[in-house]
Amino acid sequence: MRKKYRSITVDEVKYSWMIVSRKKGVITVIVNKDGFKDAKIEIDVVSDTAEFWVEFPDVSDLVMRVVSVKEVSMMIRQALEMGWETETKTQPILFSFNEESYSIVRK
Repeated sequence: MRKKYRSITVDEVKYSWMIVSRKKGVITVIVNKDGFKDAKIEIDVVSDTAEFWVEFPDVSDLVMRVVSVKEVSMMIRQALEMGWETETKTQPILFSFNEESYSIVRK
């Protein structure tokens, strides 16, 4: 899993994002507007990619979900539509992603 932030521009606004693995079967996409690290969103995505690289298990039952730059852009847009305030210091807003839509888990 990447541990460094990557840059992405969505609708002419610059954001930073990275992917971390915090619990089994889930990867988390963390996004913040450049310059506002205290106003971030976290999107949990069901994926066994971390287990594949760490444990080398039988892969027949794993969900080998990866997250593309295009999907991160879509996640940012949907989070903004759901009320993400990119410049307000808050606890991270946690979203859950299910391939088609997001739901707020914690705000």
